[in-house]
Amino acid sequence: EEMIKEKHILDIDLLSVNNHVNHNINVAIDVDGTLTKEVVGRDILELSFPEVEKAMISCSPKNGIDILLDSTLLGDNDNIYIITGRQEAYRCVTAEWLNMYGVPYDELIMFPNGFYKLNGYSIPKYIDLKIDIHIQKNIHCSLDDNDRVINALKNHGIYACQVTDNFKDAFEKVLKLKDNIRNKDRSEN
Repeated sequence: EEMIKEKHILDIDLLSVNNHVNHNINVAIDVDGTLTKEVVGRDILELSFPEVEKAMISCSPKNGIDILLDSTLLGDNDNIYIITGRQEAYRCVTAEWLNMYGVPYDELIMFPNGFYKLNGYSIPKYIDLKIDIHIQKNIHCSLDDNDRVINALKNHGIYACQVTDNFKDAFEKVLKLKDNIRNKDRSEN
C-alpha cells in the first residue's frame, strides 16, 4: 500500500512539473536544517558577525549528504541551486562550508542583506521570497527541512521533499521523480 501511495504521489508531482521540464531538472536545496544538522537562525541578530560565521562554519553535515558526491546521479544538464535564508553577508562562509563537505552546486542563492531587520522573522515573507526564487529559477524539485516551506512550494506546483534526519532519503525521492520524467520524455519521443 505504501508503494502504491508513493507511486501515486510521484505521478501527481510528475504531472505538476511536466509542463516546465526541458529535459533537465533544476533541484533546489536549503542549507540550515537540510544539509546541516544545526539551524543557525533567530539568534544571529544578537551575535557579532564573527560569532555568526563561527556558528555557520561549525555546523555538522546532516547524515546522508554524501549522496551528493555521486556526480552520476544527476545528468549534465541538471542543476543544483542552493537556496538559503542566510543573508548575502554570509556568502563566503556558506560557500566554504559547502566546499568543505564537497556539496556540488551550480549557484548559491542567498537572501539580501537586511532582510531580517526589515521583515523580522516573518515566516510568510520568508516563504514568499523562497517561492519567488524557485519560480525565477524554474525549480522542479526542492529539498527543505521546514514543513511550511514544503507545503507552500507544493501549493505552487513545485515538487518538494521534507528533509528530516537523513538527507539521502529525501534526495532519493528527487531521483525517482527525475527518472519518471526522463522515462516519460523517452516514451513520448
